[in-house]
Amino acid sequence: MNSHDKYLIFLPSCILVKGYERSVILDIQRAILDFVPNDVYDIFQKYNKQKIGDILLNYNNEEQEIVMEYIDFLTQNEYAILGTKHDAEHISAMPLKYNFCGKITNCICEYSEFTHKNIHIILNTIDTQLGCSAFQIVCKQRITIKKLIIFLENF
Repeated sequence: MNSHDKYLIFLPSCILVKGYERSVILDIQRAILDFVPNDVYDIFQKYNKQKIGDILLNYNNEEQEIVMEYIDFLTQNEYAILGTKHDAEHISAMPLKYNFCGKITNCICEYSEFTHKNIHIILNTIDTQLGCSAFQIVCKQRITIKKLIIFLENF
């Protein structure tokens, strides 16, 4: 199969973000990123899952060389593959929606005498009623080690 008959398919774990002067490709599976020209972002947005030959028809000869360089970069760095029509139809994008089951994800509580005395009520509320998964304590006043240990024993 000629490379012009293959489909350009961006891998689901790769996310492109367009910036003002350049874009970034973030591979969230491998935890790597690369800065790329905004043209790469534009190609991704317009031509994902399309035939290389059809993509190149939109460019003149000089531009086609640059587009092929971008495609080579994407495939060599495993941000995209060249596949069949079947591949293009069956490789789907990764959903980017995050469903959190609680009402809030985190809580920041400032330490005071009030919070010290009522920590059980505070913890019960943020855990059972709000489903909060992260709790941070900020202490802006001096506190003895003994008081801090007593306070932290509640966790």
